[in-house]
Amino acid sequence: MFKFSEQYSNSILKSCKHCSRIHSENYTCPKRPPKTSKLTDQFILRSTYKWGKFRDQIRKRDMYLCQICLREGKHNCSDIEVHHAIKIDENKKLTFEPSNLLTLCRVHHDQADDGKISFVTIKEIIEDQETKCHQNYQCCQDLKSKESKVNKLSCCIV
Repeated sequence: MFKFSEQYSNSILKSCKHCSRIHSENYTCPKRPPKTSKLTDQFILRSTYKWGKFRDQIRKRDMYLCQICLREGKHNCSDIEVHHAIKIDENKKLTFEPSNLLTLCRVHHDQADDGKISFVTIKEIIEDQETKCHQNYQCCQDLKSKESKVNKLSCCIV
């Protein structure tokens, strides 16, 4: 028969998911990995008002559709996320640059992050979206005629 030691007699026992043994609930298993901070730059960015507003403008530019699915003949508007072609960690200056952003469904976003969708393909789609955006807005036509020094790629997204 199993004997409880005195240290376990007054506490609840639980199985440990780190070592598969049984410990009291207040015992800290040495195999438990250390806690890491989840407050990365990307996490903090995604919680800002500025990013939320900008993300919505990119979604609007891309008609709230996954641009890869659209090119495959599907109209997928579920689980739409905004993808950075060049990651925020690689170049923070491109965080709010429309020519670096594209809407993708979760599946295609994961594939793009894993490299299964090439960077060249992503950039071609973004350039296509930017061209369509500029053709549809009068502000872009005005900028082209005035040859303004304003960034023509981001003139439609303010």
